[in-house]
Amino acid sequence: MIDDRLWIIVDKQFKPEARVDIIYFIIYNYFIDGLFQQFTPAHFFFKYEMVRQMISKIHMSSTAEKIVTKKYITVILLILLLFLSGCSQGKNNSTGSKAGNDMENIRKVGVILGWESDIMLTYDNSVNPVRYDELSDLFLALRYNKIDAVSLDESSIKRFENSFTGVKRIEPETGVSGYVALFSPKNKDLMDDYNAFLTEYMSTPEYETFKRTKASFNGFDYPEFDTAANGTGRSIKVAYMAGAYPRAFEDTETGNTMGFEVEIMLKWAHERDYNLEFIPSSYTDIINGLRVGRYDVAAGYFSDLYKEDYIRSGLNISKPHDFEKIYMLVRTGDKITVSKDVDDLF
Repeated sequence: MIDDRLWIIVDKQFKPEARVDIIYFIIYNYFIDGLFQQFTPAHFFFKYEMVRQMISKIHMSSTAEKIVTKKYITVILLILLLFLSGCSQGKNNSTGSKAGNDMENIRKVGVILGWESDIMLTYDNSVNPVRYDELSDLFLALRYNKIDAVSLDESSIKRFENSFTGVKRIEPETGVSGYVALFSPKNKDLMDDYNAFLTEYMSTPEYETFKRTKASFNGFDYPEFDTAANGTGRSIKVAYMAGAYPRAFEDTETGNTMGFEVEIMLKWAHERDYNLEFIPSSYTDIINGLRVGRYDVAAGYFSDLYKEDYIRSGLNISKPHDFEKIYMLVRTGDKITVSKDVDDLF
């Protein structure tokens, strides 16, 4: 509300001809201030009545009063036009994208510590990331209302979607992670060769086939690729994080190393005649092993979102060779039920 003392000052300090513009300025700012705070129809007409009463407190000639009234009406019409335009736009948005409405109620978002969505949400002031160590903990937190949503890469989201009822994915995606290969400081020549290979390979129909096959992944059953044979030439040690399914993992039946990124690495080895030795390890050991030359390359869930960290570690980083969208997953109701054996989920 505008303080009554302001109108007393205007009445005493300004001549009648000057009061017109002063009052117009006050009215304009009063309504515009409301526009950026609370602006409902009820709020608007409350302000209308307040200003109408305030104008009556000022001593003006009939001519000046008419001028103020005319300008006052102009301001009202302008603000009403803006208000109606905003309502129309809001209506269009509500029919065009439901994701915006879903996102409005999301504040606490569960993420896996150190995963792509963790760093993405760290700098998002609109939500509060809640970090967990395991996917099972993330699921339980969502199931028992400890968090409003989970944020994960699409492969992990598919696992949730195909395991539980009572959850849904929010469209569109909240970001994209590009996966890279890390090379030891002494192997910049290998990185340059790998980047040259990617430039050629990612423009071929074969790479499009790879993407379509990868898109068929349902969260559990690894799709069948036309895997390239390993080379027989220069020996290269490739470290990967153990259990980084489906990007890099050991097939328990055959003992072969498989995964989305392994498919690409083997294609590179086949084209360049490299003999790749895949070695499972932990994240810390991989980074340290690359720095001291124990490993030549690392692949599997190394995101370009952490590029600055890799650079600070003195590592060489390839261009992204695969991409994964990041999504939010929320409850659709009060209850989430498990549709698969829990032992198969995590």
